[in-house]
Amino acid sequence: MGFALRVIMKRPKPVLPFLLCGNLLLSAFCGLAGEFHATLTDTSTNTWVEDFSVDGGAGKDGDVAWSVRKYTLRGGKQAGVDVVEVNNGKLRFTVVPTRGMNVHELHCGDIRLGW
Repeated sequence: MGFALRVIMKRPKPVLPFLLCGNLLLSAFCGLAGEFHATLTDTSTNTWVEDFSVDGGAGKDGDVAWSVRKYTLRGGKQAGVDVVEVNNGKLRFTVVPTRGMNVHELHCGDIRLGW
């Protein structure tokens, strides 16, 4: 049994199955663009990407500024911890998939959502 972390960007109905906040993300996407798939971590195929970044910046299809970024923390107790940052223009959040998919931060505009 393996653990898989995949980034799937598909508009107008995006699917991000590895994120706990996927439902919030779905409601905020709009525009037309193609489909994008990238596997960042998958233990069944021994796949691990240390750093990853993709965005819908200037010159790309669609009118929504979105981005997905994955990086690995260095130094101290956090060394080797993966972090995934997702920003869809309205909602931005950070998850820590190597620590039980912990939602680290969640913001809607300038408002921090928390519990």
